[in-house]
Amino acid sequence: MSEEPGREDVQQAMDKAVLTAKIIHISIGLAVVAHLVVAYAIGKMNEPFSGFAELPEPVKTILRCVLWGLSALSLPMALFLRHMMSRPALVQASVRTLSQFRAFFIRNSAVTAAVLCEPAIWGFILFLLAGRLVDLVGLGAISLVYMAILFPSMTRASELARHMAGSDEE
Repeated sequence: MSEEPGREDVQQAMDKAVLTAKIIHISIGLAVVAHLVVAYAIGKMNEPFSGFAELPEPVKTILRCVLWGLSALSLPMALFLRHMMSRPALVQASVRTLSQFRAFFIRNSAVTAAVLCEPAIWGFILFLLAGRLVDLVGLGAISLVYMAILFPSMTRASELARHMAGSDEE
């Protein structure tokens, strides 16, 4: 860091970063819920809804398996990305001021949230193609659970601040 900020300055920067990251996570979670509402409306307006694509059942089954499998990879991918973006050497090279710290923490949280909402996106696509609301609800629920697991925390911000100060080694 170029200047030595006071303890209160650091705490205030961490508080703002965590609050902003939480707002981003909650906003994306609400978007997942909005997908559920829109899909339910689409299904009700086109009852009985079998999807907009005229796909044979074997293709729908393969598509479901692939998209559910991709969804299962979202949490490990998010954990991997979060780990890679939080490596002490990267943090020390990228973050020199409190404003850079806030931007770094918020950007990492937003990327993590974007990866975690992938199952809901796959579920929405699967619903539109195959017409099964259970896929959308299931994959949307998986996204929300993943987002709850990796919800931004002060502990995480403190860990990054320690990396920023150079007190941890890789």
